[in-house]
Amino acid sequence: MSHIKSTLLALALLCPLTACDSEAGDDVQTRAVANFEDGMAWDSDQGAFRVMLWSDSGNIQVGRNDLVLRLGFHDPVHADAPGQGIPGARVNIDAWMPTSDEAMQTEPVVTYIGDGQYRIENVVLTDDGVWNFDFDVAIGDSMRESISLAFEID
Repeated sequence: MSHIKSTLLALALLCPLTACDSEAGDDVQTRAVANFEDGMAWDSDQGAFRVMLWSDSGNIQVGRNDLVLRLGFHDPVHADAPGQGIPGARVNIDAWMPTSDEAMQTEPVVTYIGDGQYRIENVVLTDDGVWNFDFDVAIGDSMRESISLAFEID
C-alpha cells in the first residue's frame, strides 16, 4: 500500500473515533437536567438497581446538603417499586459543574441506616448552576454500578 493510501486510511479510521470521543464527552457534560423532587426514583445507569433520593431540607441547594439514598434491587413484578433494600453496599458520591472547573470540595460521610438507605452528609455545593452528581455503588467484589444525575441548583 502506498504511503498516501496508508495515511488516508489512518485518517479515515481516526476521524470517526475522534467524533465518538467528542460526542461521548459531550453526553457526560450535558446530561439531562432533572428537577429535584424529594423521594424521586430512577434506575441506575446499567439498570441493576432502583434508586430513591431525599434531602433533609426537601431540596438540593447551594451550601451544605445532607441526603438519603435508598438502594434496592428491582422488583420483578412491579418495575416502579423501590425493590428489596440492599445493605452493605459501598456508596461514593462526586458532584461537579460541567460548565466550569467547580467540584465538590468536601468529603461526604456515608452511613448505612437500614432498609437499603444510606445517609450522605456534608455534600457542599459552592455555586448555583447545573451540578452533575455521580454515585458509585459497589456490592461485594464483583458488582459495581453507577448512577448519574444532573440538577439545576439555585
